[in-house]
Amino acid sequence: METRCEIKDFPLRHTLSVRAQVSTMKLGKIFGKTYEYIIKYLQKNNIEPIEFPYSKYFGADWDRMAKLKGFRKFWFIMTRKWDIEIGFIIPEPDKGSGDIQPGTIKNSQAIYATHIGPYQKVGKTYEDILQWATQQGCQLADHSYEFYQNDPTTTPAAELRTEIVIPLL
Repeated sequence: METRCEIKDFPLRHTLSVRAQVSTMKLGKIFGKTYEYIIKYLQKNNIEPIEFPYSKYFGADWDRMAKLKGFRKFWFIMTRKWDIEIGFIIPEPDKGSGDIQPGTIKNSQAIYATHIGPYQKVGKTYEDILQWATQQGCQLADHSYEFYQNDPTTTPAAELRTEIVIPLL
């Protein structure tokens, strides 16, 4: 396993986000469009995000993911419709507007790991996290967060940094 994992406190955060259901093939397209939409709202309301943009993936079946191999895993991922939340961390609660909804990320203990490289290869990092969590006897929540630590429009794909956070039960 190449990925360094650690358990840390995952502090309470206030968010503004848009929730969507999208196929794997359309994930890349929805992110840019949604972030631009939220940024316009933030600018209009003089709200400055305090952390990197994030996404939350709901409904993770970690046991199933750990068991799938080869083509079966590829097929599962490529045909899946993802339930995601795309947003920004903000300094204090806001009411949002329309599709842009206020929320919170709850305080918890969580596994942290950093993926370096193209977004399309993040699955290997998740595999490493699941292996490490199993070895440590961790019980994982049914969702994960990804915090995008640099801009994919200006950063070479091989240098993209994604912090993956999976809360513990």
